[in-house]
Amino acid sequence: MSKKIFRRVITATMAAALMVTSIGGIAPGTKSNVKTASAAKVKKSGDFKYVKYSNGVKILKYTGKAKKVTIPGKIAGKKVVAIGASSFEANETIKQVKMPDSVKEIGDNAFADCAKLKKVTLSKKLESFGEGAFKSTALKKISVPATVKKINNMTFLGCDKLTSVTFGENVKVIGRSAFEGCGNLASIDLGNVEEIGIMAFKDAKSLAGELALKNVVSVGTEAFYGCNGITAVSFSDTLQLLGEREQYYSAPIAVVPPLTASGQALTLSGETSSNPFAYCTGLERFEVDVNNANYTSVDGVIYGKTNEWIVAYPAKKGGVVNIPETIKGIGEYAFSGAQISQVNMGKGLNTIRKEAFGGCTATEVKMPSADSVYVMWSKDAFLNCKALKKVVFPEGTNNINAAAFINCTALTDVVLPESMETLSDAMFLGCTALEKITLPKSVKNIPPGCFYGCKKLKDVNLDNIDSIASFSFFGCESLSGVLNLNVTGIKTAAFGECTGITEVNFNKPVRGFSWETSYDISMVTENEASDFIAEYLTKRSLIDSEAFRFGVNVYNDLYVVNPFVGCSKLTKINVLDENGSDIKSVGGVLFTSNMTRLISFPAGLTGKYNVPYGVDEINNSAFESSNATEVVLSNTVTRVDPYAFYKSKIKSVTLSKSVDTCEMVKTIFGKCADLEEIRVHASNKDYESIDGVLYDSDMKTLLVYPVAKKGKTFKVPAKKTIGDGAFDGCKNLRKVFIKEMSKYDTTKYFTKEFFKNCKNIKLYLPKNFNPKKIVKPETGKYTLGFGNSCEGGKTYVVKKSKLAKKLDKKKIKYRSY
Repeated sequence: MSKKIFRRVITATMAAALMVTSIGGIAPGTKSNVKTASAAKVKKSGDFKYVKYSNGVKILKYTGKAKKVTIPGKIAGKKVVAIGASSFEANETIKQVKMPDSVKEIGDNAFADCAKLKKVTLSKKLESFGEGAFKSTALKKISVPATVKKINNMTFLGCDKLTSVTFGENVKVIGRSAFEGCGNLASIDLGNVEEIGIMAFKDAKSLAGELALKNVVSVGTEAFYGCNGITAVSFSDTLQLLGEREQYYSAPIAVVPPLTASGQALTLSGETSSNPFAYCTGLERFEVDVNNANYTSVDGVIYGKTNEWIVAYPAKKGGVVNIPETIKGIGEYAFSGAQISQVNMGKGLNTIRKEAFGGCTATEVKMPSADSVYVMWSKDAFLNCKALKKVVFPEGTNNINAAAFINCTALTDVVLPESMETLSDAMFLGCTALEKITLPKSVKNIPPGCFYGCKKLKDVNLDNIDSIASFSFFGCESLSGVLNLNVTGIKTAAFGECTGITEVNFNKPVRGFSWETSYDISMVTENEASDFIAEYLTKRSLIDSEAFRFGVNVYNDLYVVNPFVGCSKLTKINVLDENGSDIKSVGGVLFTSNMTRLISFPAGLTGKYNVPYGVDEINNSAFESSNATEVVLSNTVTRVDPYAFYKSKIKSVTLSKSVDTCEMVKTIFGKCADLEEIRVHASNKDYESIDGVLYDSDMKTLLVYPVAKKGKTFKVPAKKTIGDGAFDGCKNLRKVFIKEMSKYDTTKYFTKEFFKNCKNIKLYLPKNFNPKKIVKPETGKYTLGFGNSCEGGKTYVVKKSKLAKKLDKKKIKYRSY
């Protein structure tokens, strides 16, 4: 459904609702001043749709196209007292609006997304804005009348041209995201404001000078995030709460209360707070009134009243930060963006919350000493500290629960003491400059994603490591030569895309691939690895989304995934031949010990490969990125898992007569740029191949057209249905003819995308193609069958066919033949 159609549907739905229900206020949580009638009927006057009430008229919709709109003071003899929700939303022409002084209410999103709206004259009697009333408009200035007491949530969200806002002393509340993204807003008087909501001024980068928050009681989380022009902030004794820390979010950023030695939760002044001025790089000092009961300021830094919790450090203060032993915790965003040179942490520190040091400029960090009670970190405490070069954990350090240095791209020197027994998930994820690390002998396990993306890492001692978890060394392309492992367990993509490894030796029996432990792999992948991948890799765009598929999108079954996926130079995997091992190597290829599943085919092997008789399953990503040119499955193979041949250079694959399950079949051969044919044994009951193209025998569906199949023209066999994405990335194909559609395709609502990642292909639809429903495309052109990733795709319709007549009726442009 197009955006325009969607808006029409929503508007129509709202209008219908207004006809049969009593209409009150338009802003959630706001008391309405519009008196309702029991059976309000929608009427129209000029360009305005409206409903009449006992005390006036409410405008429901503006239908005109004028650039300047003056809302009438009266309609049908009654005063206009309200402008309804979405009444002007997304209007493409309006530039100016003038309201009569009779208007008391403006509804939710009333003028939202009016991209050309530059000037609004508000009613002098206006009492309330709805949420998002003017969001994403081109307003430059706004004067809020004295009758308004609250700037509601998202009222001016995304108004990036807004430079000036004035309002009276009665405005006490600034709602959530009210001015978020107003990048040109240079100044605003908040002297009488008592409550500032979450993200209220986030990224209002032009706000400048000193803020005197004389009457503020609470400031929401990230309220002034990224406001680089603010130089100083002062608070009076009225201040009760700065921000509010996250408590029940996803695992990577979840926090727990700090603990005493006996395991009891501590309650410290300031520990529920967060720094609302995160990444305000121009901020030089904070000042809190000495009579404030909740916070105190010392040398420009805000602490909890008892001086045991650091709440906010002015980012421009700079210098070496020595955290005294009396400090128990550091709050969310406390040092975010701080221009400091070094951090030395005292032994009393036991809790460090979300992005506490995120993006700071420190080059060296000395972690808390071993005398700390129990250090509980947020995994992104040092996120994006791109100047950080050295991290030192003092001798005696044992448990560093969740300490991580994600995307610290300059980190080269890490000191880990011999007393250390554990590392953290994603501990050095994205540390692209790290070349060497010495692991203490007491460290036995490498946790999920620990060295993910450390592309320069070439020297790490793994002799004492017992197990390596999912994605631990994914993308460590500088690890090279022969990899000797003494592990007894290894998991999903542990050395994925380590393109320098040429040979792997398992020197001990491995028990990480049995049926039982494959269940453990699934649990680790879904509940642990996927958490940090989702939060730190996908959302923060540190890697592409393809890696994420290992953790969540694909891993639906309890089967192991290739630990060496994408190791393009790997030619041999050797396994110690001892009883008790769950894996076995034959010809350098990795199998389960009973030879029933092929786990990993070394990507560096070339030529033709015949899968041994007895193997019944090809595991996830087993041949991914492989250089093999041809693979023939033995007649015992029954199952091929997702991404089995993904990105490989294979030209030909032969499915045996026993294959009855191809999980997510399009992913199996995804991005196989050289694939010319997929063969199927003649006796196979579930799949068939016609001229190298793969079909589902039961559903009569074309599943995969090989990317590199020769020939510019293809005619779909009669009575065959084409599956979504069946033609993905086809290089040579230029014309596709469909002789006839299946009954299903000719009678149902039809929106399939046959072609993805293709260029300049012409699709010729059959005469019998007659879908019941047709939605007019936003472009006005009929291009059925092509996804957004296709360029130059053209759809042709048979002249005078039923489909052609329907398109003519709906005035949709199309090509005919």
